[in-house]
Amino acid sequence: MELTASLPSNRHLKAASLETPIFQRRKEKKNFHLDCEFLLQMHVPGYLSTWFNTQQCDKTQWIRGIAGYNKRWIFIPSFRRAKIALLDWPQDNIVTKESTIRLLVVRPSQFHGYVAHCGHLFTIICLPQDEIGAGYPRYWIQKIALRLKLQFIWMIDDSVEGFYEYVPPSFNSGKLNSARCYGEYKPRKFGLVFERIENLVKPTKDENLPIAAMSPRRFMKGGTKPRLPFDCKPPQTAVFLNLAALKSKEVYYRPELQVLEDMIFGYECEKNGLKVFIDNRIYVQDHDWKDTGARSPSVKQKPT
Repeated sequence: MELTASLPSNRHLKAASLETPIFQRRKEKKNFHLDCEFLLQMHVPGYLSTWFNTQQCDKTQWIRGIAGYNKRWIFIPSFRRAKIALLDWPQDNIVTKESTIRLLVVRPSQFHGYVAHCGHLFTIICLPQDEIGAGYPRYWIQKIALRLKLQFIWMIDDSVEGFYEYVPPSFNSGKLNSARCYGEYKPRKFGLVFERIENLVKPTKDENLPIAAMSPRRFMKGGTKPRLPFDCKPPQTAVFLNLAALKSKEVYYRPELQVLEDMIFGYECEKNGLKVFIDNRIYVQDHDWKDTGARSPSVKQKPT
């Protein structure tokens, strides 16, 4: 059966690009360094400084660890999208400033541009090098999160517009129209989606076969309707990771891969006895930019 219905409008539950800052904020000591194999530069806005344990050494400020472990850490790799990345998420009583921190992970050549446009709201981490490809930032997000001693993190693309729940058709009523035969898509708050997947993954952490990664199903108009509630397929776009399980088997995203990094990651998880799933009940809508991001046709791999 094909998914012929389109997604409903969810203007109030849809992410958007940030507005351009219109004034220069008071200068604060926002620049930090993190020792993570390389010396990584970090920008932390003042209101987020309580999330980190810091130390002043001469004129340099260091990130030594994190201040709270029972919180939600969301890492967002971003490339050439400082002004258009969908970072203005809808208001949510689950994803709050007290419960959730979002960190942008960017290339060195774009670090200052992201700080200028997004630094008043987001922690921004500078990657070691300007390597091309989707695998490189994902690999380093794993490394950085492990350095901060995090066990679970979200890794979410900067192109996520929103989430939907697929409600199967009901055959109880006497009348059935063609639209209802295909079920419905109902917009869902980001926080409800996060909690659903977190509550599926975290309880397996002490099992022999823990769930290492899970994501919603990526919406593709005209795609095939899933028959099962979950598929054992590589997660993508908005991924919840069990870092401790991945580290126990030394499974990482491949930094050298420009594309198909999620497919190889899923394969290597399964090969090492770690489970990966797609949640077919929840759909993620991904914005389709034509010529930006790590997989853009205009992005050429460095010559070897």
